[in-house]
Amino acid sequence: MTQNIYTKSKEYDRKEIQRGIVSFMREKGNEVSNEEVSDFIFNKWGIRFGQISHVMNRLREDDARVIRSERLGYSKLIPEAMADN
Repeated sequence: MTQNIYTKSKEYDRKEIQRGIVSFMREKGNEVSNEEVSDFIFNKWGIRFGQISHVMNRLREDDARVIRSERLGYSKLIPEAMADN
């Protein structure tokens, strides 16, 4: 994901989008598919990424609470206490 995303003269920072994804994951029960995240980003910001898996990989690199799920194409949000280990 690039540092800044531009749509309709509005600029979005990567961290802003990542915070939104984490909040969305909490709302959906901590486990979401890449397709659900892609639809969420499009509905909220009007952005459609070509490779949502790259967005999720970057989120997992930047936030230790987000991990790859056992299910293919899904990510999971874990409690902060477990992320510190």
